[in-house]
Amino acid sequence: ELIKKNISGKSFVLDSEVVGFDRKTKKYLPFEAISQRIRRKYEIARLVEIEKKKYPHLNIGAPSIKKRKTFCGWPFFGIFITVDGFITPCCIRMNPEVFNFGNIYQDDFNTIWNGEKYKKFRKSMIRNLPNNICDNCPN
Repeated sequence: ELIKKNISGKSFVLDSEVVGFDRKTKKYLPFEAISQRIRRKYEIARLVEIEKKKYPHLNIGAPSIKKRKTFCGWPFFGIFITVDGFITPCCIRMNPEVFNFGNIYQDDFNTIWNGEKYKKFRKSMIRNLPNNICDNCPN
């Protein structure tokens, strides 16, 4: 009901996929475990970038720390709303303590969607600037 009232007939996709789920062990991961994996992945990517400079003809399959190569449509076409009403950039970055655009229980959807914080984030995506929110995104 809250979403219907705040969005007022606009079309959107609501995706409620849980990201903190380890498919191998079939268990949910605490946020600390996810953060550690991301930090390790970032450190590996940094080391690989250093090695690539030494060996430019070597093909190494590892995450990059450079600018994104693909366009991300989340800030333009999708939203992720946490159970407690926070709007976050996407289902990958769903921890509102790390980053959020606002709370649907405190402001209406249009105010958040068209707010300065969202606009600034979208501009950084258009300019393809690296940012700490999207670092190590698997997409």
